[in-house]
Amino acid sequence: MAKRFSDFLQILKGLTNREGKKNMAKYTEQEVFEKVVKIADENLPEVNPEEMHMDSSIEGDLGLDSLALVLVISKIETEFDILFPEVGWDRMETVGDVVHTVMKLLAKKKD
Repeated sequence: MAKRFSDFLQILKGLTNREGKKNMAKYTEQEVFEKVVKIADENLPEVNPEEMHMDSSIEGDLGLDSLALVLVISKIETEFDILFPEVGWDRMETVGDVVHTVMKLLAKKKD
């Protein structure tokens, strides 16, 4: 009987892990990237969405200052129902940094 119960627990553990991973991966990196590009495009007329890539420099390539970044971050927070930490968000240098931060915050949100 103990063996069956142990097997049952292992099955449940496997289901929980699979389900948990599925929930955490509600958005793929590509989907987050596309949403970030869309938000930038809708809110920052100076940004050409076709010039945005994961390795695009926020300041250098896109020409955004800290005020524009704050606007985009605020819209991203609303879109994904997350909050960027008060410290450190201003150190994001590339679009990929923003996307990876969103992915991490979404993963923490699911925990």
